Parts: sequence; structure tokens; C-alpha cells
Amino acid sequence: MAPVGEVDRRLTDVGGTLRIAGNPMLGNLNGFSALTTLDGDLQVQGNASLSQCAADALRDQRNNWSGTYTTDTYLACSGSCNGPVCQ
Repeated sequence: MAPVGEVDRRLTDVGGTLRIAGNPMLGNLNGFSALTTLDGDLQVQGNASLSQCAADALRDQRNNWSGTYTTDTYLACSGSCNGPVCQ
């Protein structure tokens, strides 16, 4: 919720495909925490600083979503995932 007098500008709905790509310094997807509706596919590619866990957590927060999920080899986690965090 935004403080009084401020507008909440968090992304909540995407009516098509959400493509997060080509952001080599992107280390997390926290800015998508309010996203509740995704009507298309989810593509997370070419983000060298992002872990597979972060991308998987974004996918997993969708309810009743039936789109296609695509990632690439840039996403890595040498351990196990704890939500969006690679351990």
C-alpha cells in the first residue's frame, strides 16, 4: 500500500507475455512482487546476475496461470532454492 498522498505504481497485471531479458545487472525480481495476473507467457532470459531461484519464484507466485515459462542458461543456482534466494 502506498503512503497517503502517493500513488501505488506497482505492476499488478500483464495482459500478454512478460519478457524480462537483457539486463545483465538485474539481481532480483522484487519489483514484480505485486504481479497477480499474467495472461501470456513468462520469459526470463539474458539476465546474467539473476538466479534461477528468483525466476522460479516469480513463476510460482502466479495463481491459475497456464502460460509457457522460458529461461536460459544465464540463470544459475549451484545450491538449492529457498523462495527467490539461491543457497
